[in-house]
Amino acid sequence: PRQRLDVVVNILTNFAVNKGKIKVFGGDQLRPNIHIDDMADVYIQLVEEDIDKVNGQTYNAGWDNLKVLEIAKLVKEVVGEVEIEIEPTDDNRSYHVSSQKIKEELGFVAKKSVKDAIFDLKNAFVEGKLIDIDDDRYYNLKLVKKLLGIKTENISPMNGHGKKAIVTGGAGFIGSHMVELLLENGYKVIAVDDMSNGQFDNVEIFRSNPNFEFRQIDLAKEFDDSFFGDTNYVFHMAALADIVPSINKPVKYHEANVTGTLRVLEACRKYNIKKIIYSASSSCYGIPDKYPTPETTEIKPMYPYALAKYVGEQYALFWNQLYDLPVISLRYFNVFGTRARTNNTYGAVFKVFLKQKLENKPLTIVGDGNQTRDFTYVTDIAKANLLAAESNISGEIINIGTGVPQSINYLAKLIGGQEYHTETIPKRPGEPESTHADTTKAKELLKWKPKISFEEGVKKMLENISYWKDAPLWTPENIEKETKDWFKYLGSDK
Repeated sequence: PRQRLDVVVNILTNFAVNKGKIKVFGGDQLRPNIHIDDMADVYIQLVEEDIDKVNGQTYNAGWDNLKVLEIAKLVKEVVGEVEIEIEPTDDNRSYHVSSQKIKEELGFVAKKSVKDAIFDLKNAFVEGKLIDIDDDRYYNLKLVKKLLGIKTENISPMNGHGKKAIVTGGAGFIGSHMVELLLENGYKVIAVDDMSNGQFDNVEIFRSNPNFEFRQIDLAKEFDDSFFGDTNYVFHMAALADIVPSINKPVKYHEANVTGTLRVLEACRKYNIKKIIYSASSSCYGIPDKYPTPETTEIKPMYPYALAKYVGEQYALFWNQLYDLPVISLRYFNVFGTRARTNNTYGAVFKVFLKQKLENKPLTIVGDGNQTRDFTYVTDIAKANLLAAESNISGEIINIGTGVPQSINYLAKLIGGQEYHTETIPKRPGEPESTHADTTKAKELLKWKPKISFEEGVKKMLENISYWKDAPLWTPENIEKETKDWFKYLGSDK
């Protein structure tokens, strides 16, 4: 069949529901329409017809020939209070289709009208089952935006259908949330992880999704990079974290966080990846001189992890400068949330506090507890990555944080409850009194802002506290032993 599917009905209904007004250019142009259900019936009937009867035939399948203004009035009738604005246009082309042949020869009669289609579309838009006009997946967005005079911002909204993404560190804390967001947005996702910190549980939750694939690979070593072919975006989140292990094993951290990054960059360059998003760390600022801390702040890494992440970032930006590889580096501030690591290394305060609460032990407070951290929930971090990938920008470093630091004492109160018990342990050298992101660039370039409040995020973690049942229990005694090298190398009396 020669189908005549016209986007006017969809666009006008979309604007009516989501914007409250319709702009009609001209209005006298004819448009032939057929409901998608009737279109499916046409295909079924043709498949079931005697082959001798339909072989080599062409049939028009456009049923209701209506003027654009007539369609707009039907939309207003169905949707309700909608403003119709008419503008003159030089494009008065009409499309009028006669479906007499398919009606007479095959007896086909459409069961649904344009008005039926508008009812269906209205309900779908209201229920969120269909995307609105600002989404790149909506028909031919560039042409539609041009014709309708809509400004194209820096950001292109979710546009995952049919696209492929690779998430390195995809079995890890942040990486698994990135995988989840991409799958929800229609991407085909390959998660890569060497499982040094990743959790197989973070892989198994996606196994049943046909768009998900997992590869266990050590990116610091040579690997078959052919799976990078036909990939749109790479989210490079694979890294070794934590301060103390990086002090004890700096070469291992360099190999994972720098050499691994370099190999990923080369694979991206080889296969002409559309963009790579590098997961950087705000630890590169060390103890900053300015709060809130902008991206232009002096870089003063205090330990090998912070240095390695910064060097990896510099490699990524240099590949952008030298090879024109599209790159954005996101500097995260104090990420927290479900699926956070439960490994045996001492570090993240949430892991320490939640296990202590499970065991009914005092919460260990470093110093006076008045130090503050810019805690940012993990799903907001994932969303920032997707916005960065789908944006039109490149070569930028962008802080990702809330801009609202919270004290450790307040965190202890939220986790421990009203009558929580604490123990004080010595303040550690090399740690800032506060981390506080200047998020101006994130707001302006990505139109990003966090959605999960600190209190809501802590509540989510408490609701999933059993996840940390196998985490190590940290006491003042074993914390002192674990952080011995921290004090040795970062202390003033080293």
